[in-house]
Amino acid sequence: MESAKKVDDRWSHRRRVRLMASLDDGKWTPRQGAIRDISMGGVFFETGAIVPPVNSFVILGLQVQEGDRFRYYRLPAHVTHVEENGVGLKFDEFDAETVAALRSALLSAGDGEPEREDA
Repeated sequence: MESAKKVDDRWSHRRRVRLMASLDDGKWTPRQGAIRDISMGGVFFETGAIVPPVNSFVILGLQVQEGDRFRYYRLPAHVTHVEENGVGLKFDEFDAETVAALRSALLSAGDGEPEREDA
């Protein structure tokens, strides 16, 4: 029997990063954790706490350094998959602020190594 392979429909490459962030589902106190990888379409958020189920609406709080200052963004997303160490999130809205936040986060990743598409 063939093993099932998760379909990956990203439209931009993801980068390995280590950015501190928070996750708020509106039901519990926001969870602190770290973003493990990021793309223009979503992130993998690592947390040891209880995670929201697949298809839950969440807000990702992200602090990004822009030059000599920090800027805080709140990005609407939904949970695409749940793993033992965290959740995959896909961004729901692409207004100017969301695009600016993602661009800043990707730039702050600098030379963060792109992940292989089959990883």
